[in-house]
Amino acid sequence: MLLFVIALFLAPPLDMTQPVTQYADVSLRWDKGALTVERVMRGQLPHAPAFRRWRGRFEARALGAGKPLELVRFDFPLLAAAEVPDEMSAEAAEFGKQLRQGVTATTVVRLPLPDGATAASIYDTETRRAVPVTLPPKTPPAGGAGTKK
Repeated sequence: MLLFVIALFLAPPLDMTQPVTQYADVSLRWDKGALTVERVMRGQLPHAPAFRRWRGRFEARALGAGKPLELVRFDFPLLAAAEVPDEMSAEAAEFGKQLRQGVTATTVVRLPLPDGATAASIYDTETRRAVPVTLPPKTPPAGGAGTKK
């Protein structure tokens, strides 16, 4: 049993994004059902890692030419349903739903930006609504490349 647990945690994740060096950290706020983008900061990594994908109600999508190029799933703290449908009463399900309606939470999502990504959006898979995200311009390469002396 112990070997199974160790192997489970050391096994590579099955669902990964494509390796990229550009990303956007998107700060989001959920306030009683309203999703807003608070801040977007673009960054660049020295090498191109792949990001792990998780499960979640929401999807942060990198878009290019109107098509999704990459996405990561996420949830806000206290917003994900914790109840197991076949193991709870109707009253418990209703209580959980009412509790989540009053949640105000924030999170930061790191969205990989593949080549060609010109825009982004946050998509709520429950309500099927998307909130646009304005990406800041690309950061210039480090080391002053392209500057005159």
